[in-house]
Amino acid sequence: MDKEKLVIGKTYLHHRKVDIGDRELEGERWVKCVEITKTGALFQHEFEVFELTNEKIQEEIIRAFP
Repeated sequence: MDKEKLVIGKTYLHHRKVDIGDRELEGERWVKCVEITKTGALFQHEFEVFELTNEKIQEEIIRAFP
């Protein structure tokens, strides 16, 4: 997804790959866009707030919640 299409307060599906030990797993979770920054955007999942760069947004943010 392009950063320009993000809407603050909207929920998006975050799909990413995670390494746990010697295994690579895929995970999905719904995250809320909190703020759009120069380098990307801030997202929130429950109590965790994290930033994704423009590149990671294009790779990992799949779609918006209907």
